[in-house]
Amino acid sequence: MQIVDVTPASNAGGHLAEIETQAADVMHIAREDDRIHSTVACVDSDGEPAMLSPGDPPDTAFGALLDETLENRGTYTIELEFINASGVVRTKSLMSRSAPQRATGTVTEQVVMYDTDQVRSGETCVPTGTTLENASSDEFYIEDHDTDSEVYGMVKLRVIVW
Repeated sequence: MQIVDVTPASNAGGHLAEIETQAADVMHIAREDDRIHSTVACVDSDGEPAMLSPGDPPDTAFGALLDETLENRGTYTIELEFINASGVVRTKSLMSRSAPQRATGTVTEQVVMYDTDQVRSGETCVPTGTTLENASSDEFYIEDHDTDSEVYGMVKLRVIVW
């Protein structure tokens, strides 16, 4: 029998590498089963990215998976980066456990949004029945960047761990 202790020791760099790897693993799993995409498509009543808080609405499957994985191992922030209707790059924090007090690691996923993707909202970010191509500017936080393409836009989802 082998016992492995994964709690941080004085080697902060080793701890950071470990939680960064765990965050990357969560991103991989969440990408494979569409949890990241669902989180990016989730909006509040103003059409802005929905703030996440595990256990509190909206409670996305991605937020829950990340919280379950990193809850006792590290602290993290989830951010979205996107170009808004005015052409300005915006960064929106979806969840922040606290401000980093030490070195951080970052895992980023580029999410392609398609015209046929549905806007999501509500306590569990369920599809609203409105596709992105049919959403008004006050229903979704980015606008169609190329109306001649089925690609609606791109959003970066970033998880910062420490």
